[in-house]
Amino acid sequence: MKAKAFSMEERMHTIRQSEGVPQMEEAMFKNRTVEPYPARITTRSLKKWGGQVRVWDTPASAIDGAVVLDAIEKPTKVTVVEEQLDMFGSIPQRARIQFGRGKSGWVIYDMLEKPATPRAGTAPAAS
Repeated sequence: MKAKAFSMEERMHTIRQSEGVPQMEEAMFKNRTVEPYPARITTRSLKKWGGQVRVWDTPASAIDGAVVLDAIEKPTKVTVVEEQLDMFGSIPQRARIQFGRGKSGWVIYDMLEKPATPRAGTAPAAS
């Protein structure tokens, strides 16, 4: 008797439904709440990412079931409130942002332009 071949979607559904087995995203990546800080989606980042930055409902990929909530297509000021770190827990991979009028969601961290942080021993720029 020949074994049934399962599609990737069927395998992922089985893994998600299994009790006691964490989803891959949950097991590999840790989220951390951060002191909110400003960032921007600039013209340069929009050009780099094909003219739009997609905002997702969760810090996961479409394959893992994340849904696009919004698409930012013009330079926008945002506030970062949470970060998802890489599997080693050292580098942010995704950021949960707040923008517009009460909108929020997750974006790829590299899509954001963060303000320069002052080096040790230097005074921050005057506002």
